[in-house]
Amino acid sequence: MLDQLTKAATDFDLSHRTLAVLKALLGFLPGRAIPQGPGAIVFPSNATLSRRLSGMPESTLRRHLAHLVRSGVVSRHDSPNRKRYARRRGTDVALAFGFDLTPLRAMAAELDCRAAAHDAEHARLHILRDQVLLLRAALVDKGGQAALVEEATRLLRRKAQFDALSRMHKKLSEAVDKAPEPATPSDELSAPYDQNERHIQTSDKPIFESFGKDVRELSTDDTSLERPVSLADVQQNCTAATAFFPDSLRDWRDVVQTGERLTPMLGIDAHVLAQARRIMGLERASIVVLCILERINHIRSPGAYLRHLCKLAENGEFSVWPMLRALSGREIVS
Repeated sequence: MLDQLTKAATDFDLSHRTLAVLKALLGFLPGRAIPQGPGAIVFPSNATLSRRLSGMPESTLRRHLAHLVRSGVVSRHDSPNRKRYARRRGTDVALAFGFDLTPLRAMAAELDCRAAAHDAEHARLHILRDQVLLLRAALVDKGGQAALVEEATRLLRRKAQFDALSRMHKKLSEAVDKAPEPATPSDELSAPYDQNERHIQTSDKPIFESFGKDVRELSTDDTSLERPVSLADVQQNCTAATAFFPDSLRDWRDVVQTGERLTPMLGIDAHVLAQARRIMGLERASIVVLCILERINHIRSPGAYLRHLCKLAENGEFSVWPMLRALSGREIVS
């Protein structure tokens, strides 16, 4: 019954600490079931209950006990002097004064119904949350309304209630319906796709130290830095993502979605990813996230790292290709 009451706790305005006090009271019963008669009355002192509750202050304990009585979950059966004790006849309790748990036993059927209703509502909430996640991903695929995508991301980070998720579901649905279909990405990113992509100047070497010596040596190799990046290059060198999302890099859309799903795991804020996508483009920003995952043990702050790369890219001083080449330690053959 305690499990069912925990699920329906909001119906009775019971906090987790009040439920902990009830659990302590139930612990003084001789068995798991609440018996009939005087055996349903438990009579521990406040000091004993406090010890059972890891030293809860008696003033706090009294407040939670009073709340249990007001909620109707337990009742008081007081002695003339308000002391809690029992009179026994042999091994049986003949008369007891304390907290009567009979009301809780009488609520069994009601609690089952309320708990089932809360389980159904919980499942309904999770389904709606998943639907919002899917709609957000669809809007990202279409490259629409970055502000709405960010708003949905913030909402999903919180313990959002059903009404808030419903409103977001409606807004995302309308935005997805109005957004144009994305162009089908080719198997290879052409060099003109990122017009700001240039070779890395020698002064920018430190940002690539996490990717090894090869990138530093590439800074003088102008021809290799202009090379376009193919999907095969990404699949060959960015393999760590498959530990989290098996078969996740089948096409460029998978690359974009996997990059988005990895950013919170890497501790990268959504607004930093949005900035990278705006400056680098969807695909290249996602490739950078995948590369960061490959070298995560050597990068102290992935978020700060990506922000710095954004600054370089904004000045036309960043290319994705050397990062991929550094991961393999050799020239990539496409």
